[in-house]
Amino acid sequence: MDAQTSVQLVSTLVVAVATAVLAYLTYRNVQLTNKMVTEMRAARAPYIFVELEIRKTGNVLAVGNSGQTAAVDIHFDVKQDASWVSLPNMKFYLNQTAPIEKGITYLPPGRTLRYLLGQLNVAGSQEGDAIKLGVQYKDDAGELFRREIVIALATLEGLLYETYQKPESEIAEALKDMRRESMFGRLT
Repeated sequence: MDAQTSVQLVSTLVVAVATAVLAYLTYRNVQLTNKMVTEMRAARAPYIFVELEIRKTGNVLAVGNSGQTAAVDIHFDVKQDASWVSLPNMKFYLNQTAPIEKGITYLPPGRTLRYLLGQLNVAGSQEGDAIKLGVQYKDDAGELFRREIVIALATLEGLLYETYQKPESEIAEALKDMRRESMFGRLT
């Protein structure tokens, strides 16, 4: 084997190894780019949350979308319900709220809808009681999402009503009080 053949053989091997390395690096780059695109889509996806708000005027079921795109065709399935106080002529049980019975057709990003509920039967609840909901919804491109939401009732024990009061409400109440005081101050 002469020197020229040896150089050609070595250069062919170097090119083959370099081609294999570049092919592998290209494959890894495609994988990482695909993963990045998937994560970016997931970050933009709608995200439906459900909260049980305890207020002085009654409990509220809050359904919101904290994602960056709208959620459509939202349906709920109550897998486990809480014990509710039965009140005459009032139907404010979880199963009887509009979003549970009929679903929600459209929920834009950043929006929260609130529905009036009855009173939880705290005396009838036991350790480990929870509300479990299955939720299914689509994004505006038609991709289907499914989640299970669990609201542990033990976390609500001893909760202050002020937890769900908005600061704007407190300011509005303070202004009303000041107005009332100034009106009564003029009369006396």
